[in-house]
Amino acid sequence: MIRTRYIVFIIGILFVTSLACNAFAGNVKPEFELPPPTFVTTLTPATEATVPGAAPTVTLPGTGTQVAENTAVPITGPFATVLVDLNVRTGPGVQYDRVGFLLQGESVPIIGRDPLSGWWKIQCPVTITGPDCWISGGAQYAQASNTESVPVAAVPPTPTVPPTATPTPTLEPATQAAGGTGLLAYADNTGLWVVPLNLGQNPPTAGTPIQLATDADISQPIISPDGRKVAFLRGNNDSNVLGYMNTDGSGGDFLVTSRSVPNASGSSDVTVLLDQIVWLPDSQSLAFSSQLVNRVGPGAAPQSDLWIAPLNGSPQARFAAGQGGHRFNISPDGARVLFSLPESLVQVNMDGSNRQTVLTFAFVNTASEYAYVPVTQWVGNGNVAVTAVSGQDPWQANTSASLYRIANANALVQGSLPGNILFNPVQWSSDGSKLVYVRFVPDGTNQQTLILADSSGSSAQPYRTGQNLRSFGWNPANSQVLYAGEGFFGVGQAGINPMEVLIPVGLSDAQWLNNTAYVMSLGTGNVWNLTSGNLTGDTEIVATATGSVQFDVWSP
Repeated sequence: MIRTRYIVFIIGILFVTSLACNAFAGNVKPEFELPPPTFVTTLTPATEATVPGAAPTVTLPGTGTQVAENTAVPITGPFATVLVDLNVRTGPGVQYDRVGFLLQGESVPIIGRDPLSGWWKIQCPVTITGPDCWISGGAQYAQASNTESVPVAAVPPTPTVPPTATPTPTLEPATQAAGGTGLLAYADNTGLWVVPLNLGQNPPTAGTPIQLATDADISQPIISPDGRKVAFLRGNNDSNVLGYMNTDGSGGDFLVTSRSVPNASGSSDVTVLLDQIVWLPDSQSLAFSSQLVNRVGPGAAPQSDLWIAPLNGSPQARFAAGQGGHRFNISPDGARVLFSLPESLVQVNMDGSNRQTVLTFAFVNTASEYAYVPVTQWVGNGNVAVTAVSGQDPWQANTSASLYRIANANALVQGSLPGNILFNPVQWSSDGSKLVYVRFVPDGTNQQTLILADSSGSSAQPYRTGQNLRSFGWNPANSQVLYAGEGFFGVGQAGINPMEVLIPVGLSDAQWLNNTAYVMSLGTGNVWNLTSGNLTGDTEIVATATGSVQFDVWSP
């Protein structure tokens, strides 16, 4: 699967668009109440917290709501007390069958251990049929006591999946033509839509659109890595919610409301809103952060937190307020996260371990109220990240940005780029070998130059000059860049003359769909045509949006 999403806005503090609360189209409940989130610190392939449908409400510290009580019989000898609602399995790992769960606060006798996985073999509760019961031994999940003499237990054979007959393929919007159907998801004043895109046509053409929701104020539509779901935010400046819909129109759900996220400031003059949202690689959970918005005047500030919202279960605070950053960037394997702060970059494992400040830099003078934080990008096999950090005073004519490569939690200087990058972040190719950026030298001319270079900034090629230039990044093949300027858009490649198309309207956003196709929003005022294009500049209108529009694209 190829999936590319470029963020063309920077850093700092985003103010959430005013949102209203209308009902969903489809089979989603228009009114709902979610339990307060449970604090945990990790969700890795080796350990897990349960997401039972009847799990009790467990509240956040300081909210005053009572935690469900569990009546426990005193246990002598080795025992474990579970810190969250926790799955019980037939063996030490998530590859074993789930046979039940324990509620937060329950204690159970320990009768064995597996030193390789760190899981505990427990005495099966009366409500669970054995023969073997195991729970994760992660410190964030269970607290074990009196375990000095616990013997090593025999590990059951890993269950095997019985062979099945090859199923007859079924056609769905996300996968109906093997390798031939992409997706466009967009939100406008009429609701949330998904449009199948025929990738066998050049440029891609539209299939029958599906309206997923009728709410007029949905923002940040993001398609899941498997192409089967679209996440989004919905709400207003008093509160918002995170939800998702299936791309085939079969339904969806709300996952968390901003009212369940603690206000770390304690001030009644600010309200909490959900902010950045990102799918995790398994397409079964979303990561999100929150921000504080001033009730009595302009202004917003990140809470520097990070939450996980599983599609089936309660939202979990992975990093509490102040433990994260202004922006977060999770590695492609979901194991690590980079937090961007005004004077540093921090890398930490998603389970909270191995937290390291990988880079510090001087506070950047933005000549405005927002705080600059660097944009980071994972490249190659996902074990390396790259970033460009603005000079301390980007408004000086001789300003430059420093380039860094981050590997094994160490940041190494790779080179530098002249110019002010505050509003035009550097974009690397997916393999990390090339970069593109818009060079702006604050010398009073407002002239900009699109620069193509290698990953360290050397072999720089001035490719296009003009005003209001923007780059939308590299295609997945790492060969062409998509960019736009005043009255045109273009596709470029180092050493080859650009292909440019004049447009009499504005261009608000553009994203690569695959190696040879992209989607742009072209229009003015209240009418925007979502338009596909190819490398030779041919275009095809695939949807028309009313009012403001935000979109995402996906291809298999």
